[in-house]
Amino acid sequence: MLQLDLLEIFKPLLWVLPVILLIGVAKSPWFKGIIGEALVKLVAKMRLPADTYFLSDKLVADDYLSKVLITS
Repeated sequence: MLQLDLLEIFKPLLWVLPVILLIGVAKSPWFKGIIGEALVKLVAKMRLPADTYFLSDKLVADDYLSKVLITS
């Protein structure tokens, strides 16, 4: 009987748990990184000339830079 009463008392507050979880994910560095990268890509796509610049997910290193990094 006591467990049922406790459930009835806390039932209106069950919406708080998903909100706390959502806030925790939104404040995490992982989520901020994902959002930040998406915003940078969006702004770059909108403001940079498409005939000169293109977006790529791969890192492209210059031959000179890779030689300097390897020999150092």
